Amino acid sequence: MARKKTYEELTAALGEARAALADALLDGASTEEPRRRIADIEGEIAALEAEAEAKADADRAEEAARVEAVAVEIAAEQQAAVVAAVEVPGLEEVVGEPLPQPEPDSAVESASRYVARCRAALAQAEAEHKPLADEVEALRARMSAKIAACDAIRTRRSAGDERASDAAELALMTADAESLRTMADQALQRASAADHRAAAREALQAAEAQLASARSRAAFAVALTRLRMAENAYLNAFRTVVHTGRACGESSPWLRYKPSADLVRAATGQILPTASNPLFK
Repeated sequence: MARKKTYEELTAALGEARAALADALLDGASTEEPRRRIADIEGEIAALEAEAEAKADADRAEEAARVEAVAVEIAAEQQAAVVAAVEVPGLEEVVGEPLPQPEPDSAVESASRYVARCRAALAQAEAEHKPLADEVEALRARMSAKIAACDAIRTRRSAGDERASDAAELALMTADAESLRTMADQALQRASAADHRAAAREALQAAEAQLASARSRAAFAVALTRLRMAENAYLNAFRTVVHTGRACGESSPWLRYKPSADLVRAATGQILPTASNPLFK
């Protein structure tokens, strides 16, 4: 099976075919062959571009599936954190029925997808930067080797071992070291210009902060719902006190019940957000 030509090879061949067509037109010769050749090459290029686009689409779909899988995993972790945050010991016994599990929060799911996308973007930025950083390190290593070789020659000469070729070798290796230094500096500039890791990290930090905020708000909403459930149970218990008290002849049975100071403060909003407040512990 013949090797498939690269895009660069086809582009070069297309240029040659177009030049042949121009020559044929100038010479008054038949243009059938160069035109056929041009059509064939353009067809090959179109097929190659279509293949590349199809592969790119498949890669994008695969990456999107990976990101979505990570997003689902993150959302599940956050949902578990919400459930843990709103656990109220004894509430189920007081209410008298199993507590409904919190529904997945749309803001948490959206923020989870954003975090997943930012993680993928950071991973891509790191992967793109690595070969550039490796090039810089390789050039610096070669430069260091040249400098070390020069130092070795100087050390040998200082010990009395001088050779006729030393001057030429020192000049050559010194020039090589300087050339490698220049190449390393240029590679570092290219790597720095193409380094998107810092921006990707900042985006991820912002996404994680957004997710934490969404999770906290979701937990707060569930906590309010559960507090309302506890309130209903409390009011039912209070009604029982009223009914049973009236039944036994108490004219104002509710006066026999004294709510705790914490309950009064919680119900009336008279709360100071201090560390000593038991409601904040």
